Amino acid sequence: MGALDKVGDKINDAADQTVRTGRSVAKRAAAAGDGAGADIKALLKDLEAALKEGKNDDVGALRARLEARLADARSAYDDVQVSIREKISAAASTTDEYVRDKPWETVGAVAGIAFLLGIIVGRS
Repeated sequence: MGALDKVGDKINDAADQTVRTGRSVAKRAAAAGDGAGADIKALLKDLEAALKEGKNDDVGALRARLEARLADARSAYDDVQVSIREKISAAASTTDEYVRDKPWETVGAVAGIAFLLGIIVGRS
């Protein structure tokens, strides 16, 4: 039984590490997305305010302000997009390294997850 216990422990450790890595990546992506959402909301508020004020302003000045804010929003969006790509790439790289370093633990973890999903689906 000692060998089976060790294998079970390794599978649990592998599953725990995978879950931790996934949660970390998800948190980072969510934080980046929240920042982008806030920037878009701010841009929309600025656009609404500019349209309300635009009745009295010079059209050229209004257009310049809107173009500047739009350029800022695009830049922020591009930065967030690059950040998310880098984080996903890092997570994929870490996962790939882990799978290559510990293939049997990974196979065991996947088999265990598949078994649990089979039980859950079978009960439904």
